[in-house]
Amino acid sequence: MPLPSAEMVRAAPPRPVHLPWRWSRGYTATRAGQLLLENQALDLPVRGGFVQSLVELEAEAERQSLIYAGRSQLYAGLYYIFGLPAAILAAIAGATALASTAGRIWAGIIALTSSALSAAVVFLDSGKQRDRAMQTKTRWDDLYTEVRIARRNKLPDYRVQEGLAALNSFYTRSSDIRAGRDPEARQNTKAATAMDEKDQYLFPEYHS
Repeated sequence: MPLPSAEMVRAAPPRPVHLPWRWSRGYTATRAGQLLLENQALDLPVRGGFVQSLVELEAEAERQSLIYAGRSQLYAGLYYIFGLPAAILAAIAGATALASTAGRIWAGIIALTSSALSAAVVFLDSGKQRDRAMQTKTRWDDLYTEVRIARRNKLPDYRVQEGLAALNSFYTRSSDIRAGRDPEARQNTKAATAMDEKDQYLFPEYHS
């Protein structure tokens, strides 16, 4: 189905955004379609594998950021659900044990409950999991921002070599993040190249 013209996109009233759940890979395809329509409205390139790869990368980075934001919130909740009651019960157990001899039975029960909650915190490692999820979210956010800037500000002016190098860099960063590696730790061995007059624009129709 052909994409609507830029005039049709601009004239159309805004429609509610119905994206699939972020855990579904359908999110990426649907969001990429929205970004193509955005390109159309902004008079940016919309055809070809380069554009499709760029919008899919942007959409997937957005999806992964949402996923890890949810994970960070989940682990933060578990940390407080188990950690805070454990600390409170430990204090109560100590006070109860000092109150009376009869209270020592209850103090023992409370202490055991506190120990169980503390063990759950250690087993789930929720504090570190929360920090790790937040770090991964930040990395996806950085990639999303970089790809979005490239799409909206640089896309029409990419030459073939520069465009392919940028796309390869985005894919490499995405792969590093998925593997749990710091994408900034990779050595950047790409040397600056002089402008080659024979290197054509990816979208020559924008420079005719």
